[in-house]
Amino acid sequence: MGCTQLDISNMCRDDRIDLKNYNVDLLVEEFEMKKSIQPDFFYSIVKDSSGKLKHLCRFDFITIQHFKLFGDAVTFDTTYKTNVYSLIFGMFCGVNHHRKTVIFGSAFLR
Repeated sequence: MGCTQLDISNMCRDDRIDLKNYNVDLLVEEFEMKKSIQPDFFYSIVKDSSGKLKHLCRFDFITIQHFKLFGDAVTFDTTYKTNVYSLIFGMFCGVNHHRKTVIFGSAFLR
């Protein structure tokens, strides 16, 4: 059975539309799996009344360890609307003993 490039493109488009409604649920599943493997993994997700992602914050074992070692000064850096969901991406950063940037965690905010 043959197909054209347009058929494949249409199938991919339809899959993206179907998955768009379940992205938050897939993310929660992924984070729960990570939490079962890494007990120190932390995340917080807030949905709005329609079930869309409103806020997300995550910290894993490495970022928590970096914060414990180098968390004397923390900055929260944001960029504006860098993804398809128009969410603001924020990053908790610091500096290690080699004056290199260390990431403590990340967040998406609406």
